[in-house]
Amino acid sequence: MSIYGPLIDRTHQTWKLHVANIGVVSSLVIHAVPRWLLHGVAGGYFAVYSGVSALVAAAGVFIYFGAVKCPVCGAHWVWRATKQRAVRWLEWLHEQQVCPVCGSTGDAPPDNRCKSP
Repeated sequence: MSIYGPLIDRTHQTWKLHVANIGVVSSLVIHAVPRWLLHGVAGGYFAVYSGVSALVAAAGVFIYFGAVKCPVCGAHWVWRATKQRAVRWLEWLHEQQVCPVCGSTGDAPPDNRCKSP
């Protein structure tokens, strides 16, 4: 059972959402832990850790909104979900059985390559 829904599972994109979630949580840790451990040290270190934290968070958000898309038409599903359902967007994404733009089921297309010896 997936927390992201059958369409995301069929297109094998759950790993992208997991990586994005790990990135955002990592950015919080990168930002918070040095504040607890280096509270008596000069503020220059905080700027470096904050910058790294912002880059990791930006990468996670980019993956979340930009990399999860329909393999047929290229529609960005998470972006569409947040635009259409501002409050309950995750539920909307979870309920999708087919691509809301092109109707693709997300199954792999048949292998139509020529089988010559």
